Amino acid sequence: MTSSSPHPQPVVLGVAGTPDVVANSLSPRMMAAAFAELGLDAHYVPLAIRERSVAKALRALPRLGFRGCNVTMPFKPVAAEVAHTRSELVERTGIANTLVVAEDGTIHAEATDGLAVTGAIRDRGVELAGATVVLLGAGGAALDAAVACADAGAERLEVWNRTRANAERLADRLRSVAPALGVQVHDRMPIRGPAHVLLGCVPADSLDQRALAGLHEDTLVVDLAYRRDGRPTPLMVAVAGRPERGVDGRELLVRQGAESFRAWFGIEAPTGVMTSAVR
Repeated sequence: MTSSSPHPQPVVLGVAGTPDVVANSLSPRMMAAAFAELGLDAHYVPLAIRERSVAKALRALPRLGFRGCNVTMPFKPVAAEVAHTRSELVERTGIANTLVVAEDGTIHAEATDGLAVTGAIRDRGVELAGATVVLLGAGGAALDAAVACADAGAERLEVWNRTRANAERLADRLRSVAPALGVQVHDRMPIRGPAHVLLGCVPADSLDQRALAGLHEDTLVVDLAYRRDGRPTPLMVAVAGRPERGVDGRELLVRQGAESFRAWFGIEAPTGVMTSAVR
């Protein structure tokens, strides 16, 4: 966002979601550290929105002077709907977690969760081409991450969700947008056999630690969830003895935040200070 005024306005960004989610988000702390490191006149604020007001609130971003925002579940489908333009991935999934406001006031939608996941997997030396991925969860982040894994060459996806009907809907969607991916839905968590990646896309408190006892030692565990107080999630507890086989939610928060930062500013994010801010 540029201005002809001799006193340009600061950049305003935020994270939109339900009040409980944005209250526990580490994104404001992370982005404030990034802005300070680069000397940017920018602010990143929590945007607590009631479900009935989501579309109206997101459409108001240009009028309120925002350059964009991140969007949390369950509002990611609405974020994709209100945008004037969408990335190819958002067009396929109908899920967006990053909105960018252009100078003409139009809104562009991006999805960065999947890029964060596949980047972390790649940097751990795990090859997704031909891989089997176990997916826990059936929400928007799960869809975004699963499609990104499929685009990177994953061959099989085994899905578990507490509500099987939601898992079946996710599987049907994946068969449509990633037809080369073999998808199977399970009634129980399918973690006892070997898999290349176990991808957690569920809240930290929704998993029973005992159910993770059979986790195969070679499986890379990637967990989108994190706890604001720093306590490890059940998935991270399960790999506490071999931390090199775990990717926690804070790392993924930084990775997806860096992708959003690039979309807003067109420059690389200072991931080192962002990581320090959320640890």
